[in-house]
Amino acid sequence: MPRSAALFFSTGDKFGLVDKPTATERPPLGSLEQRTEIASQGMKGLFLINGGGAVALLAFLQSAWTNTPALVPYVASGIVALMLGLVFAAAVPFVRITTSLHYQNQNFERAWRYSFWHRLLEKLSIAAFAIGILVVVIGVFANLPEA
Repeated sequence: MPRSAALFFSTGDKFGLVDKPTATERPPLGSLEQRTEIASQGMKGLFLINGGGAVALLAFLQSAWTNTPALVPYVASGIVALMLGLVFAAAVPFVRITTSLHYQNQNFERAWRYSFWHRLLEKLSIAAFAIGILVVVIGVFANLPEA
């Protein structure tokens, strides 16, 4: 098989180059431990962005309450969205464990369903963060003093 410039970081020579897989071969996915660590780091990230954003907006709410009352509904809505992001993120490990158990028991139909929900909850958590921040930014722009 000829050498190619396909990069797969879990195998290969010192330059990271490996033989290009054929149509029936799959590229190496790395070890189970590597994938588990990547997923764990992703979960920490979801908790950090949503939880940190909610704490920051709570501090900002105190200032907005006294200085710019018109901004309070936007900030409160942003906090609600970030809290929903935390709820979605908190559900991910439980669905992920159930997915793993179904794969282990070779119940692939149920495992696929739980895998779908696992990925959906991750995406919903990220979307909740984006919506929460976007709502506050819209509120800030809507309440800018006129020049």
